[in-house]
Amino acid sequence: MRPKAAAALLIAIAALTVGALAQSRPSFTGNWTVVVDPAAQAAATRTNPGWTDGYRWYPGTITEPAALMPMSIAQDEKTLTVTTKNPPTKIIYNLDGTAAKNRVTLGGKTSELNSIVHWDSGRLLITTTVTRDGQTSLSTQIWSLDAADNLSIESRSGGRDAPPTTTKATYKKTARPRGLATGASGAPLD
Repeated sequence: MRPKAAAALLIAIAALTVGALAQSRPSFTGNWTVVVDPAAQAAATRTNPGWTDGYRWYPGTITEPAALMPMSIAQDEKTLTVTTKNPPTKIIYNLDGTAAKNRVTLGGKTSELNSIVHWDSGRLLITTTVTRDGQTSLSTQIWSLDAADNLSIESRSGGRDAPPTTTKATYKKTARPRGLATGASGAPLD
């Protein structure tokens, strides 16, 4: 094969690979509200000694999960930004695999979040080390879109003072979750 033909073939293969990679990475951009399954809610209220949203451990039962879960997500090729109102948080993840550092304050205490993101077959995997009050825990999240374009987030976490837990939440895209303001592009407003 001639050098020019070989170079053209390599460029074509690279372009197809980049195109396939871009297609396998879904966009999570939008406003999302948790889908509450009444049967699962009743079971969680009866049996769950606590719950986690992937970053924090909440002792007790889930009494009003929908009030804590609406979120707005903005995503571009470099970052994924998650904004919630209750509790008010803004977390930015780097989509290029580099560490992202965020701080979240709840109940007057600040948690340091150090997150690494990578893609796996159209799923977004987020591994976060959480440091709060000198103690460290690890949480992982797996984000994916189902056939109906609902967002599924499976969270696994645990630490010294919290038993390991796995939770799964399903979100439906909405015009705008109650209490979250967005701009014309759909991105959350600060």
